[in-house]
Amino acid sequence: GSFRVMVLADIHMQASGSSGAVSAVKERIKTLVDKINPNLIILTGDNTINSSSETQLRANIDAIVSYIEEKQIPWCHVYGNHDHENALSNAEQQPIYQSYEYCISKDVESLSGTGTYVHGVYNKDGSLGSLVWLIDSGAYASGGGYDYIKQDQIDWYKETSLLIKEYNNGTTVKGMMAFHIPLIENRTAD
Repeated sequence: GSFRVMVLADIHMQASGSSGAVSAVKERIKTLVDKINPNLIILTGDNTINSSSETQLRANIDAIVSYIEEKQIPWCHVYGNHDHENALSNAEQQPIYQSYEYCISKDVESLSGTGTYVHGVYNKDGSLGSLVWLIDSGAYASGGGYDYIKQDQIDWYKETSLLIKEYNNGTTVKGMMAFHIPLIENRTAD
């Protein structure tokens, strides 16, 4: 069959801001969900901004996912550089995200960052069809500029890919990967 993924990037939801702006974002998300009819929605970072408390963070997340939850669509997320600027750390935000019924986000806690994980997408016959990789690419580098995917995450990706291939009778499983900070190659490519 087919599997449709909808990506929402850089929403910068600030529910404490103008109620008109919040309503406009909620309406755009509703319109997109209804038009695309996705099987999975990925929030690719800078989801929320300036949340000064858990209550405000939850209001910001609610504003983004309330219609998605209502439609019972699985969704997941990664963090961006602005999610890091909320009052709660990404590690403190993670269980809040995961508390939503249709959130399928996870975290391999032994890795750099928060929210690096992989999901299998299965065919109707139960076989593994594809993979959705999500990687926390950080926020800002210690020397200035944007952060990047760390070596332990790359090693985990390589090792996990090989394990999945072995699980899949030696056949490589194709997939997609989502993260927030673009690779440096995006800047240097012609």
